[in-house]
Amino acid sequence: MAEPLFRPRFDRPMHIAVFGSGAGTTLRAMLRSQKSSSSFAIRLLYTDRECQFQKIAKEEKLPLIYHPWKVPRADYDREGLELLRTFSDKQQCPIDFLLLAGYMRLMSFVWLKAFEYRILNIHPADLTVLDQKGGRKYIGANAVFEALQKHEKRTRSTAILIDEQIDGGPILVSGSWVPYEGDYPVTQELASQHQEKQKAMSDWPACFAALQLIGEGRLSLQTETQEVFLDGEKLPPCGYELTFVESH
Repeated sequence: MAEPLFRPRFDRPMHIAVFGSGAGTTLRAMLRSQKSSSSFAIRLLYTDRECQFQKIAKEEKLPLIYHPWKVPRADYDREGLELLRTFSDKQQCPIDFLLLAGYMRLMSFVWLKAFEYRILNIHPADLTVLDQKGGRKYIGANAVFEALQKHEKRTRSTAILIDEQIDGGPILVSGSWVPYEGDYPVTQELASQHQEKQKAMSDWPACFAALQLIGEGRLSLQTETQEVFLDGEKLPPCGYELTFVESH
């Protein structure tokens, strides 16, 4: 039986903790977007290094967990989870969902267990494209470059739930298509320029749509089959598909 990813509450929106390691562009976009939504609210920022998250936290008056990277990884993640739980307890602010927004660490079993099917990531490629073995073709950090090198004429971003596989979790939302208008052969620089365009046209709308639908209690997951449902209706492999650019 499919279970809602979040059950809406009458007294508050869904609380989000945003994890990041870099420029914070997705975080800024979601902070703007949440002003038009009553279903979710960003309550905490978490980073593993000195980056724009410190600046954004100060500007937006948001609490920040700064947890510098160290090894071993399991101990590091246990410490991070304890920091998050301590914040929740002290501030009486339970965290319902995690959003990975340019976070440069793989989420270990520590986080996957504590937030099972409650960690959202935005991957900058169409994860419905499969390779010859039936696996997802465009995964990893260079997905946009690889897709364009394979002469894909357009790309789009995918909002997924994190599991133990790299970019292998259930697809919730597929963002709008972004045509490639650069030259050939495709270089890393050209791919990066395209990816920057894709952020505004596909990443951010997909992220906002996923958070909105989750916060409204409209998305459900059948964990055994990894099937995703919207308002009780089974979604196709691409999830909820955005066919136009939604700006927020």
